[in-house]
Parts: sequence; C-alpha cells; structure tokens
Amino acid sequence: MHYGEVVHLRPLPYQLHINKHLTSLGVQIIIGAHPHVLQPHYLKDNKLIAYSLGNFLFHPKQMMGGNNPVRFSTANNN
Repeated sequence: MHYGEVVHLRPLPYQLHINKHLTSLGVQIIIGAHPHVLQPHYLKDNKLIAYSLGNFLFHPKQMMGGNNPVRFSTANNN
C-alpha cells in the first residue's frame, strides 16, 4: 500500500480503516510504504501488517531533531 504521511511514526486512522477492510476481504499480508520512516508492524490472526518499512536512506528537506538525520522528533506525531 502507498499510504500514510511522510515522517509520521504512527499510522493514521484512515490506514487502520483500510487495513481492517482489506483483512475482512481475506488479505493476509499488507506492507505499507510512503512515510519514509519505520512504522509499527504486527502479526495478528496469522495476518501480517507492516504500516511502513521505512527507507534504508532518506534525507528529508528539513532536518528533524537537529543535525542528526537518525534522530527524529516525535513531539508532533500522535
């Protein structure tokens, strides 16, 4: 799935809704992309959901957390 918001560390409510619908249709694996950061993933009822696998290398235009590209601020992420 190409969904989520860039650099958000948690999935948004609409992503949860989409995943619930897809799993109700029998989808067993959902792998998300787009936020460029790692988001939660879990295995439930033999179904794998990975909201975002992140990027191996991502350089945002505006640094989050100072000059360290590895350290991200979660203050604005719910």
